[in-house]
Formats: sequence, C-alpha cells, structure tokens
Amino acid sequence: MAGILIGSALLLGILLGGIDAGWFALPALASGAVLAAAVRRERRTAAIAALAFVCVLAGFWRASAASTPTQVDLPSVDYRYQGIVVGVPSRSGSGGTARVSLRDPAGGTAWVVLPSVPEVHQSDVIMFHGLVERDVSRPDPETLLPSGPRGAPVIFASQLTVLGSEASMLERSRSRMLEALRGRLERSIPEPGGALSAGVLLGDDGDLTTYTGDAFRAAGLSHLTAVSGWNVALVAGMLAILTARLCVRRVWVLALSALGIWAFAYLVGLGPSVLRAAVMGTLLLVAGWRGRPADALTSLVWTSAAMVLLQPGTLHDIGFQLSAAATLAIVVTAPLLEGAARWVAAAAVPIAAELAVAPLILHQFGTYSLVAPLANVVVAPLVPAVMAGALVTGVASLVHPLLASAAGLVTWVPARLITVVAEWAASAPGLTGHTIPLGWGGVLVAYLVLAAAYAGLWYARFGRLARRAPAGV
Repeated sequence: MAGILIGSALLLGILLGGIDAGWFALPALASGAVLAAAVRRERRTAAIAALAFVCVLAGFWRASAASTPTQVDLPSVDYRYQGIVVGVPSRSGSGGTARVSLRDPAGGTAWVVLPSVPEVHQSDVIMFHGLVERDVSRPDPETLLPSGPRGAPVIFASQLTVLGSEASMLERSRSRMLEALRGRLERSIPEPGGALSAGVLLGDDGDLTTYTGDAFRAAGLSHLTAVSGWNVALVAGMLAILTARLCVRRVWVLALSALGIWAFAYLVGLGPSVLRAAVMGTLLLVAGWRGRPADALTSLVWTSAAMVLLQPGTLHDIGFQLSAAATLAIVVTAPLLEGAARWVAAAAVPIAAELAVAPLILHQFGTYSLVAPLANVVVAPLVPAVMAGALVTGVASLVHPLLASAAGLVTWVPARLITVVAEWAASAPGLTGHTIPLGWGGVLVAYLVLAAAYAGLWYARFGRLARRAPAGV
C-alpha cells in the first residue's frame, strides 16, 4: 500500500505541475501530510507522509521544468512547410495525423492533418502546403489534437510530397512488416472484417470505410482499433499457452512471453499506451518468475509514474490517458467481482472501463454515447476471437493462401458481428452525439464522483468483512 501511495504522490505532483495548480495545492497537501503524521503518531506513518510529499514536490518540479512547449511563430497564411515525420503516423479513411519536426520554418514540432494520399511513414521527409488552425470551441484551445501535447500547433496539409526518408533499417523493416501483415489480413478476411481485424491486431484502422469508422466512434467502440494493454495481454497469454503446451520449462515460458510482448510493442510503434502495457506486463512476468504475488495496481502506478517522470509530455497523450484510466478501472474492479457469477464479471469489467474513460472522451472529443456500455458488453467476448483469428490468419498466410482464406473466413464471423453491433449502436436515436467539450474542472469532478462510488463499493464489499473478522464470522 505504501508503494502505491508514494507512486500516486509522484503522479499527483506531475499532474499539478502540468495544469499549473501546484502553488495552490501544495500548501494543502503539506498540511495534510503533517496532519496525518500528527494523528497517527507513528514513525512509519510520518516517514511515509514525508516521503509522499517529497514525491509530490519532485513531480511538480519535473513537470514545471518541462511544461513550457517550444513555441513556433508559424505563418498565418497558406505556406509551404517542410519537415520530418516523428513516430508512427496514424491512418484513417480520410488521411491521418502525424507529428512533424519542422525544418522550414525551422524549430519546433507541429501536428499535421494529412491527406489520404500519398501514404506517409515514420522518418519520411515531407513538403506540403498548409494552414494553421485552432478549435476555439474547446474549453482549452491549447490542446489542439486529442493525441497532441499542449501548445503544439496543428496544420491542415494539402499538396503533400514525400521528398525522401531518413528511416533507420529497423524503422524501414517495421514499416514493411506492418504493410505486409495488413495486406495479408485484408486479402484473406472478407471486408469489413479484414480492415477491422487489422485494426484490432495492429491498431491501424486506416482502411475502415468512413461510415464504419464513424459508427465505431459513435458507438464508443473506437478503442478496439487502438493498440493498448488489452492487445499486449492477449499476445502474452497466447504465447504462454503455446509455449506451455510444448512442455517448455516455466522460465522459458516467461522469457518467451516477455520477448513476444516487446516484439509486438515494437511492431506497432511503441506508443505511450503500448509502452505502458509492455512495461507493466514485463513487471508482472518478473514477479511470477521470482515467485512473488503479482500486484497489478502497484505495477500500473509505478509504470505510469516512471513514464511521465521521464517524459512529462506523456501525461497529455490521450492514448496514454485512456489506456491508464481503463486499466485502473479494471484492476480495482476485479477484486469486487471475486465469487460473482461469470456473466456478472463479463458485464461489469467493460462497463467499469467505459465509465472510467467517459470523462476524458467528453473532454477531448466532446462526444457521448449512452449505449457504449451495452455495446462494449456485447462485443467483449468477440474481441479476443478476432485478435486470435487475425494472428492465426497472418501465420497461415505464410504457409498457403488457401489455409489463410479458411482461417480468414472463420475470423470474419466475429469481426462482422462486432461491425453489426457498432452500426446498430451508432444508429440508436438520441443515444449518441456531440456536445460541448467538458472542461478540466468537470473532468476532476467526474473522477471524484467515480472515486467516491468505488470507495463505497469497496467498503460495502470488504469493510464488513474486516469488522466481522474479530468476531470470528
């Protein structure tokens, strides 16, 4: 418990530094630490309270030192830009987005909304015409893209030309493998199952039609095509099952699972949400190897704290935010479901994850979906089937096209069912739509309400047991 508290204190300090609220909150937190030490009057309590406050200060200092983004004086008119693509670009039916390190004008980075052609890859040197725009309807217009850092400008590009590539050999190999695997899946699995399967396995939904992509977003199912901890966990689980069936020693099962986790994470781009899941999964594997209990909550807190401590900008990445919030909800909900019927757990876990990300979705996108919890419950058992089927189809395509087609036909069934659910949920009258984006104050209030609800459930579930234990009940 002390480890969770100290890690959470570090995260809290970084958050306060990131939103410029530390100068008001730090005195209150210092008073709380002194009060906790005074009330308990134990050396251990005083030491933990002091260490937690020091971690708050360290996190606040780290975030404050890195909170000033590089400002670029970009032209206010249509301008011909040039730069290099940083990281793996996202794809969509209408184009995609990429973070670009600008060379003309020199200095700083910008998020670029790309046209559909030509396709852009990591480390490509690109030239394009574009206009800088800001969405003034947002309560915090500095957060210009859901996946963008605060203060980074957004350029809507046109007339894009790829001048060349400065990709390393590993980056080029990764791009080729992704394109090859995506092509094999889409050739072997009938549409729209092929594009959806590629999205579920690789986090690349660029080949979904505009209609289908809009349906997934409206239904609250767009996270299915975003690589996250769920994908990493499924890869690790499948590798563990395969290696265990081969009667391999336990240490080799864990080693191969860890190797598979990091190979998959590298293949899909090592985004913040994937990196968090890979580190967390590795820590849990190491705990199993050492024969120690795997504490998912402690692993989540310290992995998140270490990532944002090393790179405070990670805190503003929407993929990281959504992945961490959903994982936290699942981790704290799991103990409450011990002993419950299987169907209750199957329904409660996706609902808890959906409630956890709803405030962030309202803030970042200004969209809501009242039918999203039900849609997520319905598709939850289908997602592992699609991902496993996509993986089997990809391997089968290396053996023979007929074998790949057979596996693809089987994979198409759950993929098509997910698409039907998304289209049905998106068409529900009055249950999905756009609204005014929720400000950070509203997000804070929403999470305080959720935290209070969880605290009440935990007290109802475990508090009574703790009171009855001394009585021998």
